[in-house]
Amino acid sequence: MMRSGLKQKIRRRRPHGQISVEQVHDLSVIAEILGRTGTAASLNSPMRRGLEQCFLMAHWGDDPAGIAGLETEVDAALMRPLFVLETMRRRGVGASLVQAVRVAASARGARILYAIAPATGVDYLMRFGFAEAGFAELVKMFSQASMPRRTRPEGGSECGVVRLDISRDGLIER
Repeated sequence: MMRSGLKQKIRRRRPHGQISVEQVHDLSVIAEILGRTGTAASLNSPMRRGLEQCFLMAHWGDDPAGIAGLETEVDAALMRPLFVLETMRRRGVGASLVQAVRVAASARGARILYAIAPATGVDYLMRFGFAEAGFAELVKMFSQASMPRRTRPEGGSECGVVRLDISRDGLIER
């Protein structure tokens, strides 16, 4: 069905109160939700173009609830950002996004999943088995071109780096 010359994406209906996560390709949708985190400006930066990058969007019923970005390079993956809308928190949305990122990273051949997050995000990720890692380790695993030029999110608090061994997450043990 066409409306005003725009194609509509046909998607199965999601029952209200149910979390679903799917990869999203529409840059305007990604930019809109990332705009709430203060990171939308970096979406098309020269530093990020050309990376193996995808975004996973969580929905609560049909409503967008959160987003996670995933970059992969050889056998390592980097999750950033992980963001759940304030009104959708404490419903399992973040846990669903973390699980979906683990699956996507493993499917892309990653053995280790890293994340960059503010202190509260680091504490949250440690609940899923992530352990603290140094920024130097992250830079060593990823090319300099893919590293953020700042380690502070918009608004200022210092970020931490965490890592999780996902080498046994897939069907093939590595």
